Amino acid sequence: MKSQITKRFSKKNAGIILLVVVVLMSAIFAISLGIFRVVFGELLITGEISDSAFAFYAADEGIERTMYRDRVQEATLCSSLGSPCYTETATPVQSGGCYNLEMGKTLSGPLILTRVAVTGQYRCGANAVRVVKRAFDLAYWGVAPTPSPFNPDTTGNLGNGLAAYWKLDEASGTRSDSAASSHLTDNNTVTVNAGKRGNAAQFTRTNSEFLSIADNPSVSTGDIDFTIAAWGYLDSKNALMVMVHKGSTTGSDLEYGLRYDSTADRFQFLVSPAGNDIVSVNADSLGSPSIGTWYYLVGWHDSVNNTINIQEVTNGTVDSLSYTTGLADRGGVFYVGRKGDGSVFARFWDGRIDEVGLWKRVLTDQERADLYNSGNGNTYTP
Repeated sequence: MKSQITKRFSKKNAGIILLVVVVLMSAIFAISLGIFRVVFGELLITGEISDSAFAFYAADEGIERTMYRDRVQEATLCSSLGSPCYTETATPVQSGGCYNLEMGKTLSGPLILTRVAVTGQYRCGANAVRVVKRAFDLAYWGVAPTPSPFNPDTTGNLGNGLAAYWKLDEASGTRSDSAASSHLTDNNTVTVNAGKRGNAAQFTRTNSEFLSIADNPSVSTGDIDFTIAAWGYLDSKNALMVMVHKGSTTGSDLEYGLRYDSTADRFQFLVSPAGNDIVSVNADSLGSPSIGTWYYLVGWHDSVNNTINIQEVTNGTVDSLSYTTGLADRGGVFYVGRKGDGSVFARFWDGRIDEVGLWKRVLTDQERADLYNSGNGNTYTP
């Protein structure tokens, strides 16, 4: 009897133990599964954080590139206002990601608002398995750029260093300086004729007509970079004639000038080392100019490369002469249509002059081409 009870108890006890074991194993499995899910989730999060960081770096690099070009280099990313006015698509970066970017610009009074929306992406190929993106927007205010007073102006810099500009559109009387205040006084009634742009000043040599202004900082130079440019039209060629002149040799205050030399039969750009002498460079590449033809003449002193230069832009070739003596600001009168020496040595111009400009720097090839404007001329529009 006792043996039968023991067997029953043992079987019952074994069943309980099995149940406990099953429950315990289930609990352990459940706990292990939970731990696994937590750990696996954390691993996924860790991977996503790393990918997210790469995507963020890509977006940040896109913003930094764009702001540097827009704010520091002042590159023309947007050809006009609008949103968007500039875009980049799938631009690669060093981190291995890429970015997509849109820029918009809107004008508000004297200020311009720039908005940049960029999306950084990690894994950028067409067959990327898992792509992570991070995006943000940036907005900043800036002063609206001042439009160039010239058109065309490829680089937008023709207004830089401009000391004076005379359009010579007036029919009579004072000729205004559009860029500053060096307005030219009319002497002996300079008349008007058709110009390259609008009107031109018409000079008659037999009437001793000219325009002038006393020395002032705008028209003075010295041993610096400077450029003088003007359209010239000859009515005759039987004498030496001056387009533009600063000072005179007899007064020992000559600085620079543009003229036609009838002996050499060439246009010339000249400077004076001592104020009473002349060093000139001929427009030999042009050769003999014709009567009744417009020519765009540009003369300049390059103080860095120590040269004086002249270009008749129709021809396109620059004629240069080495010049190391230097120049000085001597205080002579600025003339258009003659030089400062008296009587027969005044060398009055016979013909038309139009669009005279003086820059306190050397103009680039492109800027001289823009002023020539395929023979149509350019003008200052403030």
